[in-house]
Amino acid sequence: MNLEESRLAIEGIDRDIVALIAKRQEYSAFIAAEKKKSGSSVRDEVQRRKVLDRAAVLASESELDEESVVKIFDILVEMNEKAQKNCI
Repeated sequence: MNLEESRLAIEGIDRDIVALIAKRQEYSAFIAAEKKKSGSSVRDEVQRRKVLDRAAVLASESELDEESVVKIFDILVEMNEKAQKNCI
């Protein structure tokens, strides 16, 4: 595989990543509705910690830099919280 082929492969992976982020965001409206029904706050520190801890474990299992992966997931959680706020 040459440089251009490698870059095209990465471009395809990037498209997949963005599609998965969009799919993850689709759940924000449902989660917001459930939180509204139960009177829960949009920001759930316990759940946030679970997500970030899970991301660290998954990163470790894949031999990726845990700190970097956790940062990415922190951004994903923030995106979901922002979307939930827009739904409530």
